[in-house]
Amino acid sequence: MERATLSSEVAAGIHAIPVPIPYPFKYVNCYLLLPSPGTSDGPALVDCALDTPEARSSLEAALQEHGLGFGDLERLVVTHHHPDHYGLAGLIEAHGAEVWMLDVEKARGHIFWTQPEQMTEAGQALFYRHGVTDEYLADLGKEMAKTRSRVHPAQNPHTFTDGQSLMLAGMPFRAVWTPGHADGHAMLLRESDGVLLAGD
Repeated sequence: MERATLSSEVAAGIHAIPVPIPYPFKYVNCYLLLPSPGTSDGPALVDCALDTPEARSSLEAALQEHGLGFGDLERLVVTHHHPDHYGLAGLIEAHGAEVWMLDVEKARGHIFWTQPEQMTEAGQALFYRHGVTDEYLADLGKEMAKTRSRVHPAQNPHTFTDGQSLMLAGMPFRAVWTPGHADGHAMLLRESDGVLLAGD
């Protein structure tokens, strides 16, 4: 009996990889972009999931189906800073990939992981102003500490701007800023065929 594949081609050169996460949605989609033969660009990944043993092994196994490992990725594009899309960014960066995100997200979201004390204090002050209890905040603090242990922020993320053209795995995409779910949430539009890659 054939083993089920861990990724599926959803558009030419783009493979969806459902990665398990310990949240109600059960999994997050990451996208592997593979260059055409003869293209000088390397493969790219869009989003990278949370760093849990299950998520890391699932993502590694899906890459292996294509003869790849983290060290083969040229770029990682993060659609937004939420942990299920950003958790493995620092690890993948350490393997040699450039990490990219919207400039707005680096300024407003990335700092959530690189300046956790300040962000926690600001968040608690906001909750207090809206009547959240100490008991609830204590539980929230424990949960956030667990989440932070599963997030490895990029050390040197590169940025792009709304409307900028990005070449990923030899394919041109246009960045589209779609604030709401996160201040700096970005989608990637391949204008040649209308394919749109989004986080949430």
